[in-house]
Amino acid sequence: ELLRRHLETEIEVYPARAWYPSQLGHPCDRYLVWRWTKWQAQRKHDWILQAIFDEGRLHQPSVYSRLEQLGFDVIRESDRPTQYKIGGAVISGRLDGKIRGFRTERFNPPRVLEIKTTQGYQFDRLNSIDDLLAAEQHYIREYADQGYLYAFLENLPQGVIVLKNKATGVLKVIPFELDFGRAEELLQRVERLQPMVDKAADPPPIPYDSAICGRCPFLHLCYPPKEF
Repeated sequence: ELLRRHLETEIEVYPARAWYPSQLGHPCDRYLVWRWTKWQAQRKHDWILQAIFDEGRLHQPSVYSRLEQLGFDVIRESDRPTQYKIGGAVISGRLDGKIRGFRTERFNPPRVLEIKTTQGYQFDRLNSIDDLLAAEQHYIREYADQGYLYAFLENLPQGVIVLKNKATGVLKVIPFELDFGRAEELLQRVERLQPMVDKAADPPPIPYDSAICGRCPFLHLCYPPKEF
């Protein structure tokens, strides 16, 4: 009970002030625009999800240390987000880091580094970038989109997504090549949605999907069409 009360004090609702690489792969345009225009109306997540968010932040330093112990030369995350100008829009984010080399091998240019934690059953299934792209959960597919966007914005052709098994602490390194086509799609999405944000216009809803809509903080406003 004490933990629940404490975590509930940490829960915050805030407006989007830029487009974030971690969210631009989200399957719903309406969610992305309403993060700007209707942010005050979104429902807060519960204390269990807040605990999950807190736990995720604790994992990152341990992953850096483990990678360095194994011989990777890691540039750690910057304290401040980087802002990238895309037409009249701004994309803002903090890259988890870069990898400059492995033991005696130097990477020139360095490779984008993104760190994600997963449940054990997901960890076992994800062994390549194609596995991430084909995942049933939209947030896992968004890991790949986030990697592509950072690689494009940093002008780096390659990257790695490091997965950490929450249950065991085991790491898995998934390399990827920049997909220019997908990165361009995401940037075009920003250019398409920014005018809607500026005019406070509502994009159409997607068909109801319980995996996407069921936990959406705007579900009580949206009423997406359902097919039974």
